Amino acid sequence: MNRKTGARTDDATIRIEKTGRPRTLSGDGRFALGLASGIGLSILGYLSIEYMRTEGTRGDVLLAIPIVASLLLGGLSSYLALAALLEQRRSREASTDPVLIVHFGQREDARELITFKITNVGAGAAMNIALDVETPDIDLTSKRLVTNIFKRHHPFRVLPQCEKIEFGFAMGFTLLADPILPPFLATITYDDIEGGRYGGRFPLDIREMEKLGANQSLQARAVSALERIARTP
Repeated sequence: MNRKTGARTDDATIRIEKTGRPRTLSGDGRFALGLASGIGLSILGYLSIEYMRTEGTRGDVLLAIPIVASLLLGGLSSYLALAALLEQRRSREASTDPVLIVHFGQREDARELITFKITNVGAGAAMNIALDVETPDIDLTSKRLVTNIFKRHHPFRVLPQCEKIEFGFAMGFTLLADPILPPFLATITYDDIEGGRYGGRFPLDIREMEKLGANQSLQARAVSALERIARTP
């Protein structure tokens, strides 16, 4: 269980939540739609009351039909305009919102080393990134951690789009050795550049790394070959 949220660490669902940016009363068009709807319904109600009070004739009803139709069409147009405005705003936010994910990786020049990463896969910069990783119920000294990610880290000021924060975590064979490192939960909170607030919870399980090879990358092998050539007399 997470020490703060009470979430189960064996829950495989990744959750990312967003708190809306502060807006003015009429910032998203809802106030304008409500005002127009209120005026239209008031006029419609007034016409209905006047018709019943004066016992209007069939001719009065025919005269009122264009007015009622105009009110209905005006309300429909206002609703469609608001829907288009909200969809446009969602599209704009999707093109600027940061999206941070927490995951394991491997170091390119030493693939046996498991890394702990925070990657910005969104379309905007993330600000004030706070990381909180729950401590598994296990003796961590046997895992010989390169970086103790379970200690609270000072918030990161900014993480640009397509960039990552990477920690050398520990050697894969020590993390997978018996007793294996249990699953744990990583929680991050961050802002976008317009003041929107985000939060994410990521269950991590080291067993996902057990079938991955630890062979050197092509780049690392090329560097090693060049070093051997340079040492050859």
